[in-house]
Amino acid sequence: MEIIDPHVYEVADEGLLELIEKARVSALTPEEYARYEAELKIIGDEGSAECYGYDRGIKEGRAQGRAEGEAIGLEKGKFQEQCVIATRLVQKGFDDATILDLCPLLTPKELDDIRSSQTPQH
Repeated sequence: MEIIDPHVYEVADEGLLELIEKARVSALTPEEYARYEAELKIIGDEGSAECYGYDRGIKEGRAQGRAEGEAIGLEKGKFQEQCVIATRLVQKGFDDATILDLCPLLTPKELDDIRSSQTPQH
């Protein structure tokens, strides 16, 4: 096949480029055509692998996000549970050291906030 002027590629539309490619492929020897097909397969396989990797990354990311969200939810639930327990202990007159020992997720400041919310406002 004759060499095509590079300028043609710059000004050609998609249809012409497809025709040029078909003409180039039809001019290949059987050995060249086999190599061409093998290269297309490699390119296709790489694209498939990339899509597989992308999909796998999405699935793993979602699973990781879900696990992290569940862990955060469980931690918040434990904290809220300890706030309820601390509130009851405050109402029963327990001292701060005992409450903080029984509710290790609470800070002294958080316990103070619970105490102040339990103190009747006059």
